[in-house]
Amino acid sequence: MGCGEGSSDESRRLMTAPTCRVTGERTGRIRAAVIVSLLLAGIMILAPHPPATKAGKQIAFDLPWKLGQAWRYVGGPHSTLGCPDNSFSCRGGKPWNSLDFAGGDGIVRAAAAGTVEGTTQCPARNSNFVIINHGGGWHTTYYHLIDIPAAVRPGQPVRTGAKLGHTSTMVGCQGHADGPHVHFSIVRYSGDYSWHGGRVDLNGFQIGTWIFHDGRTQYSGCATNVVNGQRVCPGGLIRSGVEFHLCDPAQPTSFLKASGLTCARARAVVDEWGQRADCAPNGTVCVVQHFTCRVPPQGDRRTLECRNGTQVIVGKLKTY
Repeated sequence: MGCGEGSSDESRRLMTAPTCRVTGERTGRIRAAVIVSLLLAGIMILAPHPPATKAGKQIAFDLPWKLGQAWRYVGGPHSTLGCPDNSFSCRGGKPWNSLDFAGGDGIVRAAAAGTVEGTTQCPARNSNFVIINHGGGWHTTYYHLIDIPAAVRPGQPVRTGAKLGHTSTMVGCQGHADGPHVHFSIVRYSGDYSWHGGRVDLNGFQIGTWIFHDGRTQYSGCATNVVNGQRVCPGGLIRSGVEFHLCDPAQPTSFLKASGLTCARARAVVDEWGQRADCAPNGTVCVVQHFTCRVPPQGDRRTLECRNGTQVIVGKLKTY
């Protein structure tokens, strides 16, 4: 599972059974060779785009590390097992549900609250693999982990941001990794975990303040920050937003940049802006509940920004 070589014009990643080498934090380049030995029948395709929901409630996934840290984005969207020919440039195997990250403090954290789940696909001990069940069939998986806390065991609850372990090169579920990293996947399934089943399409999927995009080939896709429009491709750094708090649930998605603001207030402002005839998504400035709100054109996507002194609300709008 996941890693590879990443730069602005080149990406190499690993999957369930990989080989990766981090040659330097500055370049963040990782070489990976995929050795796929886990062949199971059947593919269940589940590709809902964000926000993820369970029983109508939004699940807001964070990036799997501490807020405020920047990690190396070493592998864009790719399938769990990667390219069957080890080329790292294949176009098949969709949907692509996995991402690779390295660096930071090396501590991998839960992307959302849930319950640790076991699997028969890996050894009961020293698998270097953690599965979190978030309800509604939604799961996140984390591979190549060491120093997994004793409390992270099947049946135990975890909170968002809970420590799951450290990045490493260990491959208890088979494969190879020459450089420490985490292979992070989002899947949706019922029953036991399968390497092939339940893969969620990450093309257009939002994790934290970042939306991920498929590239022309596996591992090559980039990510866009919904707050400031920054675009990062494999080899670059992705920072988990600390200045913005993601409201969960929030429809439309809202972010806060201030102390003392509540998610309910943010949602109320964003919703009111979208329902008023004098506020339109075309650059119009409106005053809503003492917040001055404006939506600058941003291609096919528009982001509302409301300011009230040092307080800022950023909303990712629906089409009104």
